[in-house]
Amino acid sequence: MSADTIELFCLVQGNTVAQAFTLKIDQNKSIGQLKEVIKMKKTPEFNFFAVDQVSLWKVQIQGDSDEKLNELKLRKEDQLLSMRKISSYFTEKPLEGYIHIIIEPPELPMVPWSDSLESRLCQLYASDNIVDIFWGQNLKEDDATWRIYVVTRNLLRQSEKTEKIGDQVINFIAVEEGFVSAEIPPQNPHDPLPTWKKTPKKLQKAFDEALENELGLSFRKMHYNLVGMSTGYKRIQGKFTEVPAIILYVRQKGILRRGCVKFPDEIRGYPTDIIEACVATPYGFGASACQSYQENIMLGSSIGIIKSQGTSGTLSAVVYDKDSRQIGILSCEHICRLSDSSTGKDVIIYQPSHKDLDNLKESFVKMARVNKTYIKISEEMCNKIEEDKKKSALAYYKRGIQGNFFSKIHEKYFGIDAAFCIFSNINRTLCPNKFSISPEDLKKEKLSEDIYLNDFYEFKEFDDIVDIDVFKVGKATGLTFGKLVPIYSAVSIDLRNKNIEYAKKQGIIPPYNDDDVDKRIFIGYMKTRLVEKINEMRQQCYPTVWFDRQLIFEFKPGDFVPGDSGASVVNKEGKALGILHAAWITENSNYAIASPYFAVFEALDVVKE
Repeated sequence: MSADTIELFCLVQGNTVAQAFTLKIDQNKSIGQLKEVIKMKKTPEFNFFAVDQVSLWKVQIQGDSDEKLNELKLRKEDQLLSMRKISSYFTEKPLEGYIHIIIEPPELPMVPWSDSLESRLCQLYASDNIVDIFWGQNLKEDDATWRIYVVTRNLLRQSEKTEKIGDQVINFIAVEEGFVSAEIPPQNPHDPLPTWKKTPKKLQKAFDEALENELGLSFRKMHYNLVGMSTGYKRIQGKFTEVPAIILYVRQKGILRRGCVKFPDEIRGYPTDIIEACVATPYGFGASACQSYQENIMLGSSIGIIKSQGTSGTLSAVVYDKDSRQIGILSCEHICRLSDSSTGKDVIIYQPSHKDLDNLKESFVKMARVNKTYIKISEEMCNKIEEDKKKSALAYYKRGIQGNFFSKIHEKYFGIDAAFCIFSNINRTLCPNKFSISPEDLKKEKLSEDIYLNDFYEFKEFDDIVDIDVFKVGKATGLTFGKLVPIYSAVSIDLRNKNIEYAKKQGIIPPYNDDDVDKRIFIGYMKTRLVEKINEMRQQCYPTVWFDRQLIFEFKPGDFVPGDSGASVVNKEGKALGILHAAWITENSNYAIASPYFAVFEALDVVKE
């Protein structure tokens, strides 16, 4: 320890001696700088107020009993002034075994509340259209008042953007406001720094290492408005510069959320750039283009489950269990096992999904309703569809992951949304290399008529990729083309809305009532004045899961839609990069998110043919 370093035992007023903590600091620094160190030490507890609101008092209390603390009276002459040096107060070495500093944080503001406000917020929280509810400060208007913000999907269609309940005003914000409602312009070909330019390897290495350190779990908890992180180039006044940067993607840029702090200006020597984005959404539900029943099942075909809400997605690949050598299929975990409350064990996977067969059946019924000459054809086709349903069972769920997986091979975390399902229908055949696209359509899109899935990218191969064109075959949109975005990234996926919304449609969530545990957690989150509890309580209300080191692809709007989850992203030579599982919308573009195959294989303990 340097001769100028001083060790101080500190205690927050109101805490017990057992909660005292120590810190070391250069005694030539000011008391103001000491306050900064204390604030950092007490993150996230002290996130809610500015450092100049903290008062420090010099004391000398034995650290073996709370009795002296109860008798303590703070005197004005013992308060430490921010401009003075630490050494001016501690002219001698502080005594061991004593408390030296008492920290007096400001009083937490009262949360304005009423029964009518509570009732209205509970009603909003239960709504399918509400994405988020939080307390925030509007930084754009330099407003220090904490206000309630409600983020909704459909606000752009309604005129009222505020609602007054007693003395409190609820502010409604569209999740799409500012960038999603407007058409995202394509990259200007004359831009001197297009978004496709690969970032320097030094930045990639720094970002990769920071994911487990500066950008790790504690950072993400402190910034719960953070929905993604990546490498890139800094923008100034909307234009790209040649300055490599770490990009932080946030919800509702310009609003500081209660419990969060402002982002650092730089990380590992690289500047940060704040970009507005929506939280990524798993894409595996909803009405979609139907795929046919296949005796010989090909990649990109429709699959789904019928348990609970039912799902509909895309078959990714054919693989083998590493130990038993049983053949099976890959798709997304959120397709093959929707609810976290279930183990998913032995859930039956169908091809095509029953949702798609029901949609097809409904189309024939409507056709006969409009024109009675089609009644016979409609009846025949509906009977055929019911026959196909009876023999559509394909596989059963074995195992899967939706979240970060630690790779023992690469000693890093990779986000995985994938499941392995054992093939179980001996009357059908799996085609491990063929896509569900006709040779004519392949030729029309300037692909080889004989193209097939022939290999999977390994980890090291991504280091050499600069620019790559890709395609995917998804059951909702078929064959579409995109491009790999050469950035390193981590993305947060919203879990609450996809589970709650579809469960409500099936009527399996009980009516809202005073005893509802979900309600009590939500109200506790909104009413708490204890900042250190906000992040934990919020995660229960609005659960999210992080996916690190994801592959990012850009497709044209409409080329990756609900139902395409599970589709393999493949280069034009037939080599697969990853499994698509979510959509991500930012100020810059619409992106598709994929888990890399090399990590999927390790996580699920499967091998290619």
